[in-house]
Amino acid sequence: MKRWLRTIFALPVLCSAGADSAPRDFASLESLAARRECEYSGTAHRVVYAGPSEDLESCLERLGRKDAAVDELRITSGGGDAWVTLQSALALRGRLDLLVVDGLCASSCADYLLPAAKRVRIEPHSYVLLHGSLSQRDATRQHDAIRKSMREQVKAGPKAADLSEEEIEKIAQQAIDRLHADLTARIPVQEAFAREVLACDDWLDVWAHFGGHEPPAGTWWLLVTPEMAARCLRTAKLEGFWAPESQDAFDPQLGFYRARN
Repeated sequence: MKRWLRTIFALPVLCSAGADSAPRDFASLESLAARRECEYSGTAHRVVYAGPSEDLESCLERLGRKDAAVDELRITSGGGDAWVTLQSALALRGRLDLLVVDGLCASSCADYLLPAAKRVRIEPHSYVLLHGSLSQRDATRQHDAIRKSMREQVKAGPKAADLSEEEIEKIAQQAIDRLHADLTARIPVQEAFAREVLACDDWLDVWAHFGGHEPPAGTWWLLVTPEMAARCLRTAKLEGFWAPESQDAFDPQLGFYRARN
């Protein structure tokens, strides 16, 4: 978790529920990670969802709301697969009225689902956290990690004894090549989405928030403030946005950097 990674890779998921007070350390965030919820209130016309962002679509399908208008989506999500979540956001555009963040909307949840709504409300003690999106730059930076991961997976497989080191290396390189091919096709879809719903570059490219440089040491998330949301959200209307405490109030273990503009 404590790495500045894009969501094109497998990331640990944090899930949170709205609380009486904001989490003060990393452990308190982790303790909320087990929450899973998929419910629909017909009287309130509200979907309540907690879980990985890529599973929202299957939740809506189970509830019979896959192609229906969603008056309110109350969500708690630490994000998930970027491409699947982006596809969900595209499908929800125009039929998702109000998105309410209940505790946490991070990573792909914040990247795509939040700006796809017509209206947004951030509940008290709830965080919107960004740390990047689909990016060739960060894929290139993670080549060594991808290669190592693929090698470990292959060596753990049933046919590992039959493969030479050269063959294992070839399989790892093929995985890297497939990743770049996927990104080449997917990034233009992300860019088209961003042009429609966002009015800033640093929502999806957090490096832009720091002048094109890596975020400060020890930082893994950019904490969105009401000011940043107002500046960046083009089509989503802010119905309410809890103002996070000052940067000095954060426990360093949280790894947040409060948006400065």
